[in-house]
Amino acid sequence: MQLSVVRITGLWLFVILLLIPTQPSLGSSSKQEPSNVCPVIRSLLYGRQDNLSALEGLIHRRLGAPAVRTFMRVTGNPGFLRSQGVHIRTVVGDLVTADIPVGKLLRVAKLPDVRYIRAAHPVSPMAPMLDKSVPATGADAVWSSNPSYTGKGVVVGIVDTGLDLEHPDFRNPDGTSRVLAIWDQTIDVPGPFSSPFAYGTEWTQSQIDRGLSRTKDVDGHGTHVASIAAGNGSGTGREQSAPRFVGVAPEADLVVVKTLFFDDAVADGVAYILDIAKRLNKPAVINLSLGSQFGPHDGRDLLDEALDRLSENNPTGNAIVVAAGNSGGTPIHLGGTLPAPEDDKFPRIRMKSSLNRSFLAVQVWYEIGETLSVRLLAPLDWDGALQPVGRWIGPNDFLGETIPEGPLAGATVIVESAAPDGLYADLNSVYVEVNNSDNITVPLSDYEFSIEFDGPGIHLDAYVVSLGEFIESMDEDALPLIPDSELTISSP
Repeated sequence: MQLSVVRITGLWLFVILLLIPTQPSLGSSSKQEPSNVCPVIRSLLYGRQDNLSALEGLIHRRLGAPAVRTFMRVTGNPGFLRSQGVHIRTVVGDLVTADIPVGKLLRVAKLPDVRYIRAAHPVSPMAPMLDKSVPATGADAVWSSNPSYTGKGVVVGIVDTGLDLEHPDFRNPDGTSRVLAIWDQTIDVPGPFSSPFAYGTEWTQSQIDRGLSRTKDVDGHGTHVASIAAGNGSGTGREQSAPRFVGVAPEADLVVVKTLFFDDAVADGVAYILDIAKRLNKPAVINLSLGSQFGPHDGRDLLDEALDRLSENNPTGNAIVVAAGNSGGTPIHLGGTLPAPEDDKFPRIRMKSSLNRSFLAVQVWYEIGETLSVRLLAPLDWDGALQPVGRWIGPNDFLGETIPEGPLAGATVIVESAAPDGLYADLNSVYVEVNNSDNITVPLSDYEFSIEFDGPGIHLDAYVVSLGEFIESMDEDALPLIPDSELTISSP
């Protein structure tokens, strides 16, 4: 079966697909392309730049012209970026969160002190009975110790889906809010309200007490984790005598960020909370019950580095507490040394997306100096048999194609290899994705896919970075690889 080619070169096809017309491929990376940008940025540089409003979250128009949310690594003072119209938000060492006008991406990428530009990564919330878990941790013992520790004088920060400001657990005995400030990154409300970092809306404690806040926690996840961290038990309810379900620090002040769930926005949220704590001369403890499986899982992802540096910037002391993730029992990891092919049989792993998901994505990491080729197999005909999609992809190569017919007609696949990866001089990376462009008539989650590897003796670590999992291949024409749930602590 012949496949039509789409014009695309990037990571996160699910984010940028609406930008790209069905035209001949852009081909391999050229010498004219900057090597210091991620595939998403490269797609914006060399793909079409219309319909940018379709990229809600990653692309925005808050500053007038369309701009993309990014993490950057620069040399020296980043102030030089402002002359190019770049809006600088958080700066920690050589890391910067910034909005770059789409029309100036190429010019910014070519600046000598711009070492790397990466589009913001999406992160996800991580999904105990407090009358049981708090005693199990021993937190209740220090409430009555001498001195006692109830969180009084400490700022507890929450970066999550927001907070139910009316919940009794977050009210003082006199009815005033325990929340010193809340920043909703997702809405821009006109009026006498601040906008930290020039996006979203902030409400102060006084404004909250006057009923001016319009932020809502429609998900409930943020309220849930805030209750565990700092609920005072006033809202126990359900015919239980209050306070029964009390959080770890029931007398702490709260500063809350309802985040956009991109990693650059998470860094901004942490910086915002620490700035308030610093101005109040109070220590801060920040909870991040969120994360992703993107990155090499070794503490070098840009958000990992940014949080390390931010945690050192508050002289009154602070701690950032991050969820380990929900993947401990899920086979989203493949690790080990690849065997050599035997009789045209190659090492192979199957994979499947979660129910009703629009994309399935895998990121592979292996050491510099090695040569790895990969090939995607998909059900291209109605019999469901797996067939190769295009050619083998080796270092510094990519493939972007649309399936024209069969059960997955209209689905798009991307295979891209970077050697070395632009951010990690000692690592190569491969990205593989299948995407249905949010078209529910393309039943992506009804089918399995496979990746074949050709790299005898190479040690690799591969992760399903979307919602899905690996499955051991039982195909007779392949060498089966066995997935596991090891090394799946999320980033950050």
